[in-house]
Amino acid sequence: MINVLESLKAISNVTTEAGNTPAPGQVNLKQCVIQHGDGAFYDVSEIVSEIHMFEDIEQVGVTGYLQIVDNINLIRNGLILGEELLWLKFTTGGAGQRGADLENFAVDYGSDNDAPLYIHKIEEIESPQTSFGTTTQSVITYRLHFCSTEMITNDRVRISKTYQGTISDIVYDVMTKELGVTKKPVTITETKDLHHFVVPNIRPFKTIRQMAEESLSKKDDHSNYLFYETTQGYHYRSFDSLL
Repeated sequence: MINVLESLKAISNVTTEAGNTPAPGQVNLKQCVIQHGDGAFYDVSEIVSEIHMFEDIEQVGVTGYLQIVDNINLIRNGLILGEELLWLKFTTGGAGQRGADLENFAVDYGSDNDAPLYIHKIEEIESPQTSFGTTTQSVITYRLHFCSTEMITNDRVRISKTYQGTISDIVYDVMTKELGVTKKPVTITETKDLHHFVVPNIRPFKTIRQMAEESLSKKDDHSNYLFYETTQGYHYRSFDSLL
């Protein structure tokens, strides 16, 4: 188990002793590759200026975007359509100075984990202005929006099925078999009592959210279950277990 407070203190001590405290927003980008089709890969690490990633305890799925400063016109030459996979891995500034143990703090959707993100939209395509007030065609900037691949799968799948058993077991079954979550951690607070559910042609995320309304924790009988994703995997947990 990682002791977060001790690890943060260790980072602080190293950067303070080195006299090189990381700037806010600084990241160590380890991998940023766009996969188009079966065999076309584009390393875009050199043209990424910003990484914005969002996780919300009230939302299912990680979202975000890359701010791109493109001097090679990747949109045309690389045929980015907004349906590509994104292999992304980075750590916050200063993490690398503590050695391999802080790999646990990396945001890792890289090829080693076989759990990529999904590019679903391109927006705000602009040509920066020159000092003379005109626009330049040699460089363009834009945002590549991405999300968890399970969010796309969820929009394409509907469940028509009867389930019996504990809700925690049913949720795990939906996550692994219907959504195909096998490469990411799935943390589930075990529930009590057996249930019978008839799922009438609805999407997996909605199925799990409906089951959350009837879940009782096996450990303490508490309800109020939450279903969400962070960069550390999916979570189906009682609110009390978070505290």
